[in-house]
Amino acid sequence: MIQKFTIFALTALITSVLMAEPETKALPVPEQFSGKKVIVIPYSKFNQRYVKLIDDPDSVYGKAVSLGKETPSKTKNGCTKFGVWDQERKCQLSSVELKNESLPQDEKYHIIRVGKFPLRNASPYFWGSNSWQIQYFFKEIFNPKASVAENTYDVYMSVKFTGKPYVKDSVKEERIAVDALFLVQ
Repeated sequence: MIQKFTIFALTALITSVLMAEPETKALPVPEQFSGKKVIVIPYSKFNQRYVKLIDDPDSVYGKAVSLGKETPSKTKNGCTKFGVWDQERKCQLSSVELKNESLPQDEKYHIIRVGKFPLRNASPYFWGSNSWQIQYFFKEIFNPKASVAENTYDVYMSVKFTGKPYVKDSVKEERIAVDALFLVQ
């Protein structure tokens, strides 16, 4: 009888361990969003087809997606743009244009607002730089059963600009790096 109980207990223990949810570490959220509902989208969730995944000690996540050296050719008229495009509706939901001369000159990550908008379907995606090559697809965030208000987010990005033409007198490699998006409600 003891032997049968031990086998049953071991089987139950192994099953519970195998079926347990993996531990997930909470991702850091900027202080400016304390007290708000925030969904953190880290660099690892971005489409990595067109970008480089880089180690970055300046990032609180330790890594980021980057356009790398080709970035200056993607800068038009001294500006870099970021936004959200709705593929299904064929329209821009939000965008922000950053002029090179107004960028932070410390070559560190900064939280920049992209805009507020409702996700009305699963097709919108974040795009970064004039090349649109930094991308995150919102399909895993969109909830078709939720109300418009529940699917409305204020989107911020954590972005760093290094090298010329972004930072005057910089000796660092020319790069745009994004390590996270923050969807705030």
